[in-house]
Amino acid sequence: MERTTITKHESLPGTPVVTSQDCLRFEECSAPICPMDEQSLKYGLWYPDEEFCIRQEYGKLLYVRNQRKIAKRARNKDFYFTYRILNHNCQIKRGIKGLDPDQDNCQRMADETNWLMNHPVKRQLSEAEKEVLRRRAKQYLAH
Repeated sequence: MERTTITKHESLPGTPVVTSQDCLRFEECSAPICPMDEQSLKYGLWYPDEEFCIRQEYGKLLYVRNQRKIAKRARNKDFYFTYRILNHNCQIKRGIKGLDPDQDNCQRMADETNWLMNHPVKRQLSEAEKEVLRRRAKQYLAH
């Protein structure tokens, strides 16, 4: 697969836009979704038993963090995840399951949309909720 350059909106702030060939791990890397490869971000499929980017400067990207969590928590490694799913800010729980690889391409978009609807975005805690949690933690640590 020929790798292309990433666009500015896909790179981390302060990280220069480079091509995937500039990656130090380019020759030995087999990550199917690469932060430096625009085509893999659009069309790549990732299974929980596959490699993911281990470059430190990309480790804070939401989809890379989610790949690490899913790799630990997915029970069935035969279901795949797309970049759109991996970049969705939802809770990653034990037993999380991706999309069925036996579905045809027409069904894939519907399945992906359905998956996103069934996994709501994490809500932000209000300041009052954060304060309650802080008090509980202090009480717990005091005992």
